Amino acid sequence: MLHSLMFISSAKAHGLLGGDDSPGHHGPLFLISIAVVVILLLVAEKRWKKRKSRMNKLNQGNEEKSENFPE
Repeated sequence: MLHSLMFISSAKAHGLLGGDDSPGHHGPLFLISIAVVVILLLVAEKRWKKRKSRMNKLNQGNEEKSENFPE
């Protein structure tokens, strides 16, 4: 009896029939794009820290060499 009182099917009410105006159409794309951006930021931060530590090691090595050979 409940099905006879419904004016719209449950599939259409939840946006499962597709189309560009369906409410659930863009949600997964937003989630995937946010996840990609977060992963790219984490990778970039890791590379930046690794590069910074290498530069610090090189600078410390250059300072030690200049102490051994004063100008």
